[in-house]
Amino acid sequence: MHEIRRYIHGLIDDVDALRPIVLSGEHEKDLELRRLLRRMLYQLDNMQRQHFISVSRYQKIVSLLASLLDAEHGTLIKGSVEEPLGSDESEKLELYIEERKDSLKAAQQDMPAVYHLILDCSDLLGREPASDPDISAKCRKLEMHLREHLQDDASLRRELNQLTSAFENSLNFLTDILKEVGGDAPEIVHAKEILKQELPADPKKAHELLQHARQSLVQAGDKISSATHTLKQSMQQQMQQVQSLSRRLEDAEKQAKSDPLTGLGNRRKLAEFLTATDRSVCSVIALDIDHFKAINDSYGHDVGDEILTLLAELLTGSVRESDMVARLGGEEFCIILPAIEADQAYHIAEKIRQAVEIHPFSTSQTTIAVTISLGVAGHKEGESNAAWLKRADQALYQSKSSGRNMVTMVQ
Repeated sequence: MHEIRRYIHGLIDDVDALRPIVLSGEHEKDLELRRLLRRMLYQLDNMQRQHFISVSRYQKIVSLLASLLDAEHGTLIKGSVEEPLGSDESEKLELYIEERKDSLKAAQQDMPAVYHLILDCSDLLGREPASDPDISAKCRKLEMHLREHLQDDASLRRELNQLTSAFENSLNFLTDILKEVGGDAPEIVHAKEILKQELPADPKKAHELLQHARQSLVQAGDKISSATHTLKQSMQQQMQQVQSLSRRLEDAEKQAKSDPLTGLGNRRKLAEFLTATDRSVCSVIALDIDHFKAINDSYGHDVGDEILTLLAELLTGSVRESDMVARLGGEEFCIILPAIEADQAYHIAEKIRQAVEIHPFSTSQTTIAVTISLGVAGHKEGESNAAWLKRADQALYQSKSSGRNMVTMVQ
């Protein structure tokens, strides 16, 4: 309010100074008249730029001062001057006054439109205009909103570009997943196309565009969720198939290394065991059933198979877990004894022979007395497995040829 009074008091002082000059009609004071008029117009221009003077108040001040320059006062001024201004000076002054009057009237007419324009722009940006009724304050507030909008728009574009870059590989990966499970992905393609576009300047249109991208991503997410469920079921089925196949492979591998009748290891398992065993101190016992052909001929092969199975159980129970009992074929077996010298292996073979001799082999038909012949051989340094087993076989055949039901050891 103090500043407003200062401007108004200055204009009133100039009017008071102007009247005596006009009424006196003194020619030498023409320069002072022009100086005062120019200062008044400068005061009006300066006042218009001040933010603390409202539009309505400025319009009122302009209206009151403009009345001093209307036709009636102009005539009075001219009639009071004995020596009027020169023609050039007078024309310039009148032209300048008319221009200022037109400018002031235009400002009065345009001000409401400017006011509404500021309100519309603020509403478009989604911001509240300045509460101050002064038009300058509203303009400054609108300028601030525009700067913030431009900064937000630039930030949004950067974030959108970063988002697009970050998710580009993921979107491609998800597209591949949908293709693998037999689905298409037009929604992801549509979302990618939208994200690559420049945002419209209109915030509402930009919001609508991003909403379309969001809807496409949601729809794609539903598809991916369904595809993930389908893929999970497919993977579970595949895992079940793999597990079933693995079990079958294990069984097949086990069968390939096992004797199907007795469950003992076969020649393949024996070779694998010998490869993994330290043979620096190791012995082998070769054995077979005495007169086994006669058992098959008398009681049949089924009873013979029962005898083989019962003998396999007895042999397994007679040795350590670290030892290996294998069926080499027919009625022929062998036992590998790691960390056992030949002499000690001979005593183990003798105990096994005695256990078999006194064991009642009860079959589905009858109880049969069974004896076995055995051959023992210790491993020699640098000796091959084949040569080692062959020496044990030779000891076995020596037991058979010497009367059976006995143990023979070779050096």
